[in-house]
Amino acid sequence: LLRAVLVPRDDGDEYDRRDVLLDGGKIARVAPAGSLTAPEGCTEMDCSQRLLLPGFVNGHAHSSEHWIRGLVRPLPLELWVLSLIRHEPRGDCGWFGEESFARTPSAALFLSALLSGVEALLSGCTVVQDHIFVRHADDCAAVAAAYRALGVRAFIAPML
Repeated sequence: LLRAVLVPRDDGDEYDRRDVLLDGGKIARVAPAGSLTAPEGCTEMDCSQRLLLPGFVNGHAHSSEHWIRGLVRPLPLELWVLSLIRHEPRGDCGWFGEESFARTPSAALFLSALLSGVEALLSGCTVVQDHIFVRHADDCAAVAAAYRALGVRAFIAPML
C-alpha cells in the first residue's frame, strides 16, 4: 500500500495525495490519502515524498550497441555506422575476429538486451522499442527472452 503518494490529476495541472493499493504488480485501488485500510499481510510504504507516474517509453533503442560504448570515435554518420557495425561483438573486429558474425552466440544479444532493459527500468522506462540487427530467429528470441525476464514490454524491430 503506497500511502499519501502524489498523483497527477487528469488535467495535468495539479496533484492530489492518494493511497494506492497494489496487488500482483497492478494497481488494485486508488483512494484519498489515509482512507484505505491495509489488507492483512500488506506492506505499507510512506510515499509522502514520492510522485507516482506511469512508466516512460524508450521509443528508439539499439541494445546491441551497449557492448561498444566508447569504442567508436565521433565521425560523420555514414562512417560512424560502418565503424559501429565492425566493432559490435558480431562485427569483423568483434569477439572472434573475422568469424565473429557466425561464431558469436545469440546469448550475447540476450546479455545486451538485459543490460539495456535494466538501464531502461532504472530511468523509469517500462516499454522499449529495440531496433536490433539480427542474423536469424535465435537472435530475436534471445532479445525477447531478456526483456521478458525483466518484465519490460519490448517491441523488437529486427534489422536485417
